[in-house]
Amino acid sequence: MTRRHTPRRPYLQDILPHLQRVRKLRDGSYTASCPLPTHGKRRGDLRPSMQLWENPDGTLKAAKCYAGCNRRELWRKLHELAGVRPATVARRGWWTAASAQRRWWK
Repeated sequence: MTRRHTPRRPYLQDILPHLQRVRKLRDGSYTASCPLPTHGKRRGDLRPSMQLWENPDGTLKAAKCYAGCNRRELWRKLHELAGVRPATVARRGWWTAASAQRRWWK
């Protein structure tokens, strides 16, 4: 059986140099400007609205943009900034193109 690609979590220290207006908070998390180009009606993030949390091993635990950016897009962008290729395996539902061709009632 072949093992599927399991993406590793990016290290926060690999992401922070690529972000703007980074500041460490008292609780150990970081705030920074959101890196998504669609943030703020495509004008960018003028005030830091993204918060990043770190696991004890230094990997990225969570990220949230308080302006309401899409979490999947944000997560993909942070992986891209860190140089980690996200998983490309799509979730398969019960109805796919391959299953449509194998219909039993044909």
